[in-house]
Amino acid sequence: MATREGFEKMYSAVPLKALEPKTRTIVADIARYYETYTADERIDFVLFRDSFFRWHPSLNEEDIKYYDKILRYVEVDLNDVQRSTLINSMLELNLATDVAEVLERYNNGEELSVIHEVQALVDNALAATERKKEDNWIHVDMDTIIESQEIHNGLEWRLPFMNDALRPMVGGDSILVAGRPDTGKTTFITDNATHWAKQKDDRPILWLNNEGPGQRIVSRLVQSALAIPPDKMKEMHQQGTLMDAYADTVGSLDRIRVIDIHDFWNWQVQELIELHKPKVVIMDMIDNIKFAGMSLAGGARTDQILESMYSWARIQAVKFDFVLVSTSQISADGEGIPYPSMDMLKDSKTGKQGTLDLQIMIGKSDDPMLENSRFIGTPKNKLRLPGKPGYVRQEVFFSNDQARYITPQSL
Repeated sequence: MATREGFEKMYSAVPLKALEPKTRTIVADIARYYETYTADERIDFVLFRDSFFRWHPSLNEEDIKYYDKILRYVEVDLNDVQRSTLINSMLELNLATDVAEVLERYNNGEELSVIHEVQALVDNALAATERKKEDNWIHVDMDTIIESQEIHNGLEWRLPFMNDALRPMVGGDSILVAGRPDTGKTTFITDNATHWAKQKDDRPILWLNNEGPGQRIVSRLVQSALAIPPDKMKEMHQQGTLMDAYADTVGSLDRIRVIDIHDFWNWQVQELIELHKPKVVIMDMIDNIKFAGMSLAGGARTDQILESMYSWARIQAVKFDFVLVSTSQISADGEGIPYPSMDMLKDSKTGKQGTLDLQIMIGKSDDPMLENSRFIGTPKNKLRLPGKPGYVRQEVFFSNDQARYITPQSL
């Protein structure tokens, strides 16, 4: 962890609770060093040693001699074999400690799935293990590669300006839609989900909801699909024509399947994905899913934990060939800003962002004259079409009565 890059990779894997207390103190102070000296990409060991003893003024003479000796060893660089061996031993120690905790929780009567908890821990450890280089390179098959790069046969957005700038979405793409509370984030997704429903193939869209009641989402989906106000929905329902019209618009009544997953574990979410075989999965919100095998020990920061959670969801999208659409809130820093920046996600400056292909920020101005205006920005965009700008910016009209986003040109 002598470099910030090594620290970011290693720190979350260090099982602090399993370490000898003095070692634990040194590791914790390395983290403190990087938090204090934010510009340092590598530890200045003279400064670190001085800071360490300043941070612990009550050490006795024996402890000072012990720490001084250990800190001098810390300065010695490791070769690749030593580094890999150390990381793997830390991962195994962390795994053993976490498995013991799972068994203890189970024996104490906690309701959990031992199989899924332990399997998740093992999978995480294996994924992080430093392995020898293997012959796992991708062999050249240009027919397949060229075909995979074609921009047809993907999912397109309802808003024309987005299709002008972004390639269609395909399985494995990870999209995040973020907004401040009550800016119309759900409506943005219902608007587009009802547009995606008939595109590409007949596989369903799976909406995994762990925010409010799922019935509200279903109602908004019907409204977005038909672009009608609530009183018209009520009238059509009384006439017995509402759901037929909805099914005709999106393909079938079960083309978009809303499932409440409050208090679900990630392995339960994966089971739903395997069961429904969707082309799009909307995870609203990943932050609220409980993750088996994800230990908070080792000093992992909130953004590092969230990055692991979003990475897991991205892996599912690749593994099961669906477009992942996740949601997040914009932090208070983005309040009243038309185009919030990439780092203005709640609880994450870089963690969530690193797992995304496309980050859509829905901004809203404080200007009362712009009450119904929304501002669509894409501060991270790996779906950019050749020759088009990566950062798309566009003001749109938010029609609450129609549950649609509308470009000014179409008003």
